Amino acid sequence: MALSEVSEAHLPNAVSEAVSGAVSVDSAPTPPPMGDLYHYLTEHQLHDVVIDPADPQLLQLQWSDGWQQPLHALWLREQCVCDECRHVASLERILDQDGYDLDDLPALITVEADQTLLIIWADDGHVSRYSAGWLRHGGRPPNLSTLPQTWGAELTEGMPRFDFTALLSRDDVLLDWLEALRQTGLTYVTDAPTTEGTVCDLARRIGNIRETNFGSVFEVVALAESISNAYTAVELPLHVDLPAREYQPGLQFLHCLSNQTSGGNSLYCDGLHLAKVLRAEDPAAFTTLVRTPVLFRYHDQDCDYQNIAPVIELAPGGGIRNIRFNPAVMTTADCAASKFREFQRAYRCFLRLTRRPDLQAETRMQPGEIAVFDNRRVLHGRRAFAAQSGRRHLQGAYVEWEDVDSRVRVLRRYLG
Repeated sequence: MALSEVSEAHLPNAVSEAVSGAVSVDSAPTPPPMGDLYHYLTEHQLHDVVIDPADPQLLQLQWSDGWQQPLHALWLREQCVCDECRHVASLERILDQDGYDLDDLPALITVEADQTLLIIWADDGHVSRYSAGWLRHGGRPPNLSTLPQTWGAELTEGMPRFDFTALLSRDDVLLDWLEALRQTGLTYVTDAPTTEGTVCDLARRIGNIRETNFGSVFEVVALAESISNAYTAVELPLHVDLPAREYQPGLQFLHCLSNQTSGGNSLYCDGLHLAKVLRAEDPAAFTTLVRTPVLFRYHDQDCDYQNIAPVIELAPGGGIRNIRFNPAVMTTADCAASKFREFQRAYRCFLRLTRRPDLQAETRMQPGEIAVFDNRRVLHGRRAFAAQSGRRHLQGAYVEWEDVDSRVRVLRRYLG
């Protein structure tokens, strides 16, 4: 293929030696590694590169399907993955990003026979090579976008369930489980041993356990001297855990070791669904809960955690990102006195939605079951139980969503 060159006015004399040493366009070397464990593949052919005559730093890749992909030369220079620019073992950049001219230009650009894009840079004669698959992906691995499946009471019968032993022994089942968690935000793991610490075995299949003021593993049992309503036998209204933390835990595990009491059924609500229902039924209340910060506080003899955030947090694009709802530790709305009644009306609208039977999933946990759910989306609670009627013992743990996402990326990479 013909070489694309910038005007000779832009090229220093030193570049001529680099140009003369360029790889022949007739050869077919192996596409270069792109400093990434993900395999960037594409079925499309890279035909040519067009340089903008008005700005020679603006390039346009011409693809076989007609796509004209715009790129900036400086972005390509920064992304070089040769062993002078990126460490071959760590895959991290070692290039000094202030070590080349801001006006650097390609002195030579060619698409080689193996679809590699070769560039020799005018500033210092540096040679960079980029695979077609990597270019087609814009240097980014596939994202983890998953369309959430919202739910109500129907999940009581349609709860996604996965076998404990299979999750610990098979990566394909593990990936299916994590994908289901990303969709529904709530799953049950079945047939787990009823031995203490088992919840850690499952959590560590994903990543590190997050330690909090309740420890790395917490015990949910009725105690005479309780530091949390969870450690009593009273009804536990629907809520998320630890909203007083700046970074509330992402994924929660609750493993049932024994459940011999009368009462104590587990309740769940899809907070994402509740927020959507509120937005449709009462847009003003929805807007108030999005815009009004709330002070959440948890404190005991040894700690005092506080955080200010809205009940409904939106993502930059306007979608619903997180739910931060826990009546037990909500201190006050951070708003003017004249706006407090408006907040209370909106808050009560959301509270009433959590109590609607058609929006609740209810089940009785059996020994050996582990509930795993999104603590920034799924509200959980329980019915009151008679503490004297038998033993009820759950063990819990937290894992962060970033560890879930990391695990999914790696599993997808190896399992395809």
